[in-house]
Amino acid sequence: MKFRHFRLPIVHLVRLAMVCVGLGACGSEEDASIDDLVDALIDDSNLRAEEICDCSVALGYTSRAECVDDFGYLGPSRRRCIKEAYAKDEAASRQYLECLLPLSQELSSCVNERLVCTDFSSVAVCLDDYDVGWESCIGLPGSVARELASCYSQ
Repeated sequence: MKFRHFRLPIVHLVRLAMVCVGLGACGSEEDASIDDLVDALIDDSNLRAEEICDCSVALGYTSRAECVDDFGYLGPSRRRCIKEAYAKDEAASRQYLECLLPLSQELSSCVNERLVCTDFSSVAVCLDDYDVGWESCIGLPGSVARELASCYSQ
């Protein structure tokens, strides 16, 4: 199928974006705790998965729920795991999360505005823009990255 090729990069990007962050109405980044940043990230990522899965049939899924699950919907257990991972090095995690804050929000907004179920290339510009921004962010310490990876392998 034409969209199978596109599906894998979107799944990968959505999961990657879940490791990034979006900040809702928490105020400035300096005022937000790591938990606030992670909560906003997960809420934003879960919402983005729901929006993408409005196209679940075109993506080849038999149900919307199957699509949302495949895009990595993050429930309470994974949320706790992710918060614990970022808590391992709060200073580095804050820098990382604050760099990715606008990227996650912009990605969600762009996908929401541009997604056309019959033309998945419609969001390519969103993904490209996200990649450019993400490359400029600092990396996470290995200990935090390993903990985060374990949260997604469960």
